[in-house]
Amino acid sequence: WYCYDNVYESYSHNIARGFTLDGNRTYHPALKAFILLNEPDLKVHPRSLTCRVLASAFDAVLQAEKDAGVVGNPIAFTSTFSFALFDGKPPG
Repeated sequence: WYCYDNVYESYSHNIARGFTLDGNRTYHPALKAFILLNEPDLKVHPRSLTCRVLASAFDAVLQAEKDAGVVGNPIAFTSTFSFALFDGKPPG
């Protein structure tokens, strides 16, 4: 599970097309948080690679910010996890 390239390309487009102001230098003031990955525990198989996927995605976002020269007004990043049952047991 290596998602760096896909996330980097997508987030770079987001930066260039509305997430930022002032020539892509600062985040739009309405943008406070960004869900980096939605329910990776349901999408990443084997689940033991979930942390690696999160790290790869976050690394891509940080690099996209750096390459675009984004400064100041940082936003929060998060990842949402499900409450689904796996093999009849809750995640954990």
